Amino acid sequence: GIVGLGGPIIFHLIDKDKKTIYCSNGNTPLENISEKLSLISYSLEMSENDYITANGLDNSTEHLFVHVHSNGYQNYKGLGWNLISEYEPRAYLAPVYKLRQIFLIISATILLLALIISWIIARSISKPIILLQQATKKMEDGEFKARVHIKTKDEIGQLGRAFNHMVKQLEEQ
Repeated sequence: GIVGLGGPIIFHLIDKDKKTIYCSNGNTPLENISEKLSLISYSLEMSENDYITANGLDNSTEHLFVHVHSNGYQNYKGLGWNLISEYEPRAYLAPVYKLRQIFLIISATILLLALIISWIIARSISKPIILLQQATKKMEDGEFKARVHIKTKDEIGQLGRAFNHMVKQLEEQ
């Protein structure tokens, strides 16, 4: 068959009497096609959709069968031919697999970036608090010259400046 969308595509062109006109996998022209293809052709004609899924003609895994029927044009009623395309699952699911792979890569990248950013934020919050805790421990041990060097202008920076002011007041007393 012809290869497309990630796998082989087999084309069956059949006439209104269910005889093969052409088959891309080598069936003899005008031979009566298998009962299986007749069932598939009938199922396609009766289906509300232009496609069905059924076991492949080689009785392998489920294949996708797409149907196009010759309707003719205006006063010409057509020949009644059908073109049936048979897709292997890897052929018609290839875009889904590719999309899944792209989605997983993007998700993993976003997760990694989120972890890195959250680690940086957590570190920026916890580091001044740890410095303040260490300075408090030094004061507990009697070292009244302990100071914290916090340069932020947020609440933690205000707390650090208040701590330094308190230490200075205690030192003066």
